[in-house]
Amino acid sequence: MKFLVDHNVGCGVAQALQADGHDAIFVGDVDLHMSDADVLAWAVREQRILITQDADFGALVYHSGQPHVGIVLLRMGGARRAERVAVLRWILTHHAVDLPNHFSTFENGRLRIRP
Repeated sequence: MKFLVDHNVGCGVAQALQADGHDAIFVGDVDLHMSDADVLAWAVREQRILITQDADFGALVYHSGQPHVGIVLLRMGGARRAERVAVLRWILTHHAVDLPNHFSTFENGRLRIRP
């Protein structure tokens, strides 16, 4: 799968996804100060599912009507990289086919997937 990993998720997560055979790009490798709107437009342009910890993307999608090809919002607070990687691997193992074109939120051990 193709992913765009937001700067707040970390380059280590992008590297773990790459090691698992995914096409993952870390936003911070291009521009740490890129606006959320630009990040979302990039993900759409390259048909990448965005992985973020920034709830502002929900406002862009649901309130401003910005298009997306899939967003995974990790609401994991101060979770370590290993925890984020483990959660993403679980999500991809059990729900990979559900992620495209959906806004998915992982919080408190649960994944909510909505259009």
